[in-house]
Amino acid sequence: MSDEASSNIWTGDFGYAYTARNVVDWRTRTEAWHAMLGAIWDTGATIGSILEVGCNRGHNLKAIAEITRRRLEVRGIDISMAGIMDALVPTVKQGTIDREPSESADLVFTAGLLIHIPPEDLDDMLRHIVRVSRRWVLAIEYYAPEPTEITYQGQAGLLWKRDFEADYQRVADLRGVATGFWDTEHGFDRCHWWLMEKVA
Repeated sequence: MSDEASSNIWTGDFGYAYTARNVVDWRTRTEAWHAMLGAIWDTGATIGSILEVGCNRGHNLKAIAEITRRRLEVRGIDISMAGIMDALVPTVKQGTIDREPSESADLVFTAGLLIHIPPEDLDDMLRHIVRVSRRWVLAIEYYAPEPTEITYQGQAGLLWKRDFEADYQRVADLRGVATGFWDTEHGFDRCHWWLMEKVA
């Protein structure tokens, strides 16, 4: 599937159905976000800005804003207007990572986005995420030791699970800082997470 064809799917009716299906109580994710942000704070570092790529309605951004008492700049971008029209935070917009300024957020993360990027487009996506990050990159995604395509909503060519930390480290100079796993109890659908730091 071409990049244009993939984009058309997510910006059309399929994307609207995805948003309607994926409604999350942001409160269920606060414990997970305490742990993931804590892995950064444990290094002695501070963060002032966070960007989520593929933010949907902003469930993660809302959780982050609440647990940090809105002391961080949180913003999100999504290719589809479906979630943005009903966003939980005001700082989200329609957009793509390739149009974001370089080093414009301390932490850039995805949650259930990279799994939907076609393999032929993944490297470019990862490079842009690293480019936009000043220091930290976080992926919360389905894991498999080898790239594995999964039929999604009865369609092929829409979901792949893989070792995203290895993919990041293949295209950019990043070191692993922390990793873990979240299940539905923590508001995520059996996802691994990898926190990485740009190597100066």
